Amino acid sequence: MIANVQDHGADPTGAADSSDAFEAALAAAGPSGTVYAPRGTYAVSRPIDPIDRAIVGEYGNARADKRTTIKAMAALPAIIQRSSARQRLSGLLIDATGCVNGIVLTRCHGSTLRELEVKGATGDGIVLHETQVSLLEQVYARENGGCGFLLTGCNATELHYCGANLNSGAGIVATGMQYPGSGTQMGGTVFVIGGDISKNGDAQVWLRGVSGGTVERIYCEGGTADGVKATNKSHNVCVRGCIVSGAGPGRAFMAYDSPGALFDGCSAAGVGSFPSVFWHGAQPTVRDCRYHSAVTPYRLPEVQI
Repeated sequence: MIANVQDHGADPTGAADSSDAFEAALAAAGPSGTVYAPRGTYAVSRPIDPIDRAIVGEYGNARADKRTTIKAMAALPAIIQRSSARQRLSGLLIDATGCVNGIVLTRCHGSTLRELEVKGATGDGIVLHETQVSLLEQVYARENGGCGFLLTGCNATELHYCGANLNSGAGIVATGMQYPGSGTQMGGTVFVIGGDISKNGDAQVWLRGVSGGTVERIYCEGGTADGVKATNKSHNVCVRGCIVSGAGPGRAFMAYDSPGALFDGCSAAGVGSFPSVFWHGAQPTVRDCRYHSAVTPYRLPEVQI
């Protein structure tokens, strides 16, 4: 069943609290139903818990007044927050100004997030914890006080053509987990395919202690931070066809204590960013990686640190 939030009293001007309307629409939609939020701005005074329902809005138009925006009326831990149950979110602009996070999903396996934007959180924009076998497609995190995306133990989760820009922390951070009381790694295998991950305060893409994973065909304008790096004993990471550009002091590519890393067909462009593949511990495999300057392109050097 599809339930329209405006039929349940939601105010699309953002002047009144629409929290009760969202809860009523979620109840009316029923298990595995859909809540539709037409374009407009909806203010909420408490986090929205989608349960197992989809929340769908309108995001395709570039004009803010033609989109579905959800904003907070008070400082909240998150605007959308759920533990367990598959989530389906699409077509939403989450204005998390004053909130700790924008979206937080915990153990919501098989979730799908499409055409979303999260901005303005004091912490991380989108947080997924042990949310496995999920898909994020054309999801954007901008101008958040922490990371754009923080994924912990999100095994087999894919990010397709997502963007992370101007966040104070890293653009995308994927972190593995360990079995309690042991050093055995688990989860954290992510696939980042396509997208613009640029001008974030820390690394643009940072894989920390993950087992496997691929970063492919992304563009990074590094600014003052690193481009793509794998650290904390990440295993068998593949970085393929990525471009890092920028004038800051950050390293273009790095594998630090990360055995089995592969850098294939990557390039560094512009000046200033260290145009090298840096490594410490196990030496990565580097294939056809180039530095493109205004003079003559040359093979990216491998530098042990």
